Amino acid sequence: MIISEVEPQQFVTRFSLLERNRITSGISDSVLLVTSEPNGGTIEQYKIARQQNKKILVPFMKLEPRSGIEKIMNVDPTISVIGDSAHVNQIPDDRCPVLQTRRLLPA
Repeated sequence: MIISEVEPQQFVTRFSLLERNRITSGISDSVLLVTSEPNGGTIEQYKIARQQNKKILVPFMKLEPRSGIEKIMNVDPTISVIGDSAHVNQIPDDRCPVLQTRRLLPA
């Protein structure tokens, strides 16, 4: 299944990427934010997800660029940090439903 608001021949623009973020957030149970500059696209994704009342998840691991993620974490206490320093790559699915795989297309 392909979901898009742009025609196949249309050029991709920054605005169309923001529209895509609205769709991907809308069809998701939660949104995982990993890296971002203070004004990056991930911050816009966060704003969209917050408007849609989605659960916001941030991994414990600190990947760069991180300044945008840290900025929103300082002002939004509802963000869930997943994992910890000892188990960064071993997060069980029951603690993070977003990591559970859902097959949409036949293998």
